[in-house]
Amino acid sequence: MQTKWTAVEKKQLWIFVAVAFGMPVLMGILMGISFYRGNDVSAFPNAQMYYPAAGVMIAVLLTRKKEEKVPIKFFTGFLVLTAVMAGCAVASLFKPETQLALISQYIIILGSIVL
Repeated sequence: MQTKWTAVEKKQLWIFVAVAFGMPVLMGILMGISFYRGNDVSAFPNAQMYYPAAGVMIAVLLTRKKEEKVPIKFFTGFLVLTAVMAGCAVASLFKPETQLALISQYIIILGSIVL
């Protein structure tokens, strides 16, 4: 049983793949730099767990029809939380003396409660 994918489904797949696999590759480069500097890289995996869901949400938001109902407030909040987590990970590269891994844990807790 073989089904053909629609143009929208193909576009959604490419957006998902770009975010879910592209972001870890880009952030992995920064994580490698940070690791070889001797910094704590614990904030990076915390951020990386958000990328697949963010990829799905971005794909849905970019390809949805106007009449289609999606939880835009939740999606926006989750994408903001993902950006904050990625920001913490990048900041840990430049501010190794700050305990951004611990701060990212608090962000996860607060973001989970709010969302």
